[in-house]
Amino acid sequence: MAFLKSLLVVVIAAMVLSLSACGGEEEPPAETSEPEVRELTDEEILERLRQQRIERQETETERQERTPEQDEIERRDEREREERRRQETAERERRATASAGYSDFQSPEGEYTVQVAAHRNEYMARQSAEIWRDRGYNYTFIRQTGDFDTGDTWFKVYLGRYGSFTDADRVSLTVNNEYPRGSWPRPLPEGR
Repeated sequence: MAFLKSLLVVVIAAMVLSLSACGGEEEPPAETSEPEVRELTDEEILERLRQQRIERQETETERQERTPEQDEIERRDEREREERRRQETAERERRATASAGYSDFQSPEGEYTVQVAAHRNEYMARQSAEIWRDRGYNYTFIRQTGDFDTGDTWFKVYLGRYGSFTDADRVSLTVNNEYPRGSWPRPLPEGR
């Protein structure tokens, strides 16, 4: 009996809902984010074409109304860009020439090298090594030296390996002439 009463309540509720869905006040349609699509009339198309033509004419008029000063500024800017390109090319050639002698004395078994930097911080040493690689010194390496127990360590940046002290000294002189920050020929260091 209780089951029948529950069933009857459910059936009545369903009927009420279906009746209210079929009639009663209409709800406004839900707004969508998509704009309505409509076809343009011939007049609208012609108006858009006129507007585009007017914009093109205004742009052309602006180009024709340029002053000699504006033209001179544009020519000066172009000359400056060209000069920068020439300087960049000259710098690349200078770097290639500077590091050319570096590889002439390389020896994979060499017991000498050229030290170009020493840093307390490994990150700075890596940055320094990257700068030297960008300059064309491809065989650049870092050795950690010092008292590892106390933390009194240095991260030293070296260029190449050379078979003799004389070869390392020649490269060091070339580096010092090109980049006068100091470099020193050294025996190949022990270290990590």
